[in-house]
Amino acid sequence: MAKIRTCETKKFLYLSYTTKGETNIKLDLHSLSRTQGKTFFPHTVEVDDQLLSAKEVFLVVVRYTEASSRGPTTYGNWTVYRAVGTEAEARWLQDAILKKTIPKKGQYEQWTGYFEELETVEIHAFRVTEEPVDPEFLQSTVIYHY
Repeated sequence: MAKIRTCETKKFLYLSYTTKGETNIKLDLHSLSRTQGKTFFPHTVEVDDQLLSAKEVFLVVVRYTEASSRGPTTYGNWTVYRAVGTEAEARWLQDAILKKTIPKKGQYEQWTGYFEELETVEIHAFRVTEEPVDPEFLQSTVIYHY
């Protein structure tokens, strides 16, 4: 008799953000929520059960430059490397990425390509909300960025 394979459902938090600029990208992270709400293009961040119910989450965001032989170089490209539950873990990841000692996750990392170069690694701490928060009220959800 064949075994039925079950697939664990992925869980996500939704990051509300805006970007400005074409060759020098300015990124503003607004809120991290459990539901998509009415945001048109949220960025999904895969998390485990513990982070899904957490009150505070730290995002490790990698910023990188992307060049091309056919077009302009863009600065400030970004990707959320990982969401973690403590500042200590976020700082460890930040340091390991900057020193290039981070274990590979088994997937392509955007800042390691032939035309790409690591700029910096940021840590953004959020109070997780149920719905995305209007940018006017950011003080209630963004704890700090560094």
